[in-house]
Amino acid sequence: MPIGQTAALVTALYLATAIAQPTAGKAAEVLGPRRVFLAGIIMVAVGGLAGGFAQDLITLLISRVLIGLGTSCAYPTAMLLIRRRAQDAGLDKPPGGVLGGLQIAGIATASLGLPVGGGLVGALGWRSVFFVNVPLALIALVAALAWVQPTGRFTARCGCVTWPRASTSAASPGSPSR
Repeated sequence: MPIGQTAALVTALYLATAIAQPTAGKAAEVLGPRRVFLAGIIMVAVGGLAGGFAQDLITLLISRVLIGLGTSCAYPTAMLLIRRRAQDAGLDKPPGGVLGGLQIAGIATASLGLPVGGGLVGALGWRSVFFVNVPLALIALVAALAWVQPTGRFTARCGCVTWPRASTSAASPGSPSR
């Protein structure tokens, strides 16, 4: 692939990310973090499929933009979900361990992305770096549907979330207002 096309593919992702991350944060405040988070996951899955099956540069560019837009939804919506959950639990601010874990996950992903991507390309070809997004997005989608309620609160299924669960009854004492 010529250097100009490679640069276009890299630029498409970075531009989409630079534009979408602050926009996704505002959209999450207006539309709800769960909706924006789920939309981002779906964009990543569609982008992975489009890129994996791409036959031309335009389709690859569209794929990279979709993946950039989708991944940009993750961090701002996660921050909003964590902040709201802390408020529901009566905390002034989210626990540092949660925010630290989110930061570590981001750094680990960035650090491992290039070697894992190179290994995938070497073993399975360039399309695999797009296709790998699909099962990961599906896992994220199932987890988000299971653990993030439409109000943006986490549920306590599987014992995975340790903060107190918000009551669903407005009549119960101490329940948060809806």
